[in-house]
Amino acid sequence: MFQVILASQSPRRKQLLLEEGFEFKTDTVKVSEYIEENVNITQSIIECAERKAKAYVQEHNYLKSQKYLVVSADTVVVFQNQVFGKPTSVEDAILKLETLSGLTHDVVTAVAIYDLFKNVMVAFAEVTKVKFKPLRKSDIEDYVNTGEPMDKAGAYAIQGLGSQFVDSIEGSWSNVVGFPMEKFKKVVAENGWSLPRR
Repeated sequence: MFQVILASQSPRRKQLLLEEGFEFKTDTVKVSEYIEENVNITQSIIECAERKAKAYVQEHNYLKSQKYLVVSADTVVVFQNQVFGKPTSVEDAILKLETLSGLTHDVVTAVAIYDLFKNVMVAFAEVTKVKFKPLRKSDIEDYVNTGEPMDKAGAYAIQGLGSQFVDSIEGSWSNVVGFPMEKFKKVVAENGWSLPRR
């Protein structure tokens, strides 16, 4: 049985894992979340998730060779080859939502799983297509004023008030929230990792 450490500050990822009944502890790791736009964006996001897992393991060297899995993730919105991370200001949040209005974008989440017992890392990315309804400026401003979008990639939360903007999704809903649960469970099973449940 492996002990799981979620190396993430995201309350959404924590909530998704709790809802699935996993037992884990959370911790934080600080690394650059810079995503290069002029390369393969999906690969760049995977590398960001891997950087987080590696940084956590380097900071907690005493865990090496023990039955621990360090799980890290990164989520971005991609529209016309542009990466939309978390908004930097109220104006930036409004601009992001105006840009996405009435159109389809990709939500890409990369997950890295570091097996400290075997000293191997497995990483993958999941892509979900999200189509927005045409949005009125007043609705965007009202939403941004709630504060909800300010720590969300793409400036909206599909599990919150931001769901009002979504016309349709193609793919994993949990991926849009920030953690592709179905793919995570599949990868865990494929690698024979036995995880504790509550």
